[in-house]
Amino acid sequence: MYFAFEDCIFCQTKGLPMGCSTSDILAILVVDKLESIVLSSHLVISPYKSYVDIYFQTTNEEKTDKFHHTVNNLHPRLKFQIKKPTPSPKGLSLSLTDFKDILSESSESSLEFYKKPAKKPLFFHHQTALPGNSKINFICNE
Repeated sequence: MYFAFEDCIFCQTKGLPMGCSTSDILAILVVDKLESIVLSSHLVISPYKSYVDIYFQTTNEEKTDKFHHTVNNLHPRLKFQIKKPTPSPKGLSLSLTDFKDILSESSESSLEFYKKPAKKPLFFHHQTALPGNSKINFICNE
């Protein structure tokens, strides 16, 4: 996959190409495998949730840091970030891709729609080398 940045053209040599129909599926399979390895190592995280990238909630910060360290040492080029919840009027809040997960004091979880402040309504140029279906999907998803 080729891409342009600041008037230079680059060839992507590592990772999965963005916009390719199989990239999403392969990314999910890889992360699922990493999750299986970490969770089979008897590292108990509760409650635990997952969506594309690894996501979990726990009140034990030591377990959280150990989980993060373990998963980041499984693959030399894959590094995951950690986001810790922040206090909000309804409980602890964790903002993710398009939603905010709120964990109340009674340990009940609820979801709210969330739009990142940095999100901009940008689209790929219509002449980009992405497949036509991908371009249509980007517009429909927006």
